Amino acid sequence: MTPWRLEWLRMTRSARGITLIAVYAFFGLAGPLLAKYMAQIVKLSSSDVTIIAPPPEPADGIENFISQGSQTGLIVLAVVAAGVLSLDAHRGLAIFYRTRATGWFTLVWPRFVAVSLTALIAYFLGTAAAWFETTVVLAPLPTARVLLGALLGAVFLVFAVAVVTAAATVSRTTLATVGISLGVLLLVLPVSATVPVLRPWLPSSLLTAPAAVLTDAGIAGYGRAVAVSLAATVALLSIAAYRTSKREV
Repeated sequence: MTPWRLEWLRMTRSARGITLIAVYAFFGLAGPLLAKYMAQIVKLSSSDVTIIAPPPEPADGIENFISQGSQTGLIVLAVVAAGVLSLDAHRGLAIFYRTRATGWFTLVWPRFVAVSLTALIAYFLGTAAAWFETTVVLAPLPTARVLLGALLGAVFLVFAVAVVTAAATVSRTTLATVGISLGVLLLVLPVSATVPVLRPWLPSSLLTAPAAVLTDAGIAGYGRAVAVSLAATVALLSIAAYRTSKREV
């Protein structure tokens, strides 16, 4: 059995892939419904308070999906990816890979691709669910902008998997890999984004892009973040492959 087939089977025949898909699908279906009925829900929970809210806009459906699902989905993705990519956390698995590796990238590339593909499938299914639900309960959305936003979000997810891949070569436990990855994705990048001159260049700006492009005409502004994300992904994978090949079991 080749490493490619092994990794794909590990993702599709375990709870890993199902968990990712379930998380994104849930928020994809729930986001537009919350946008539609949020005022009524708040009113029921606070009967003594008068709630005055503007009517929901079609973009609110995708915005709710992104705001609620992006962070939760990112955490689940980091946990799932760390479980797959933390090669040295399992001695038997590490020996299996290293005795069959034909090069540096053979140790990293199949696992990275399997996790990335699963994450993208889950993310696109969640986006499709949010798009469909928004069209039904609110109003249609501009197709080109929805698709562009989904592609921008997908670039960030691939970058996030690359971060986990590199983090797995720094630590020897799955838990430490998750901690390092989330520290970079949910702490270092957001804090760096508070610096105005850095914000347009950071991959984290792509996380909220699917909602932003529906209301913001400045779509071209994401080109810098895409370029940095792609370059960083290649660099992180190269570092991960090199470090993995030099590591002792």
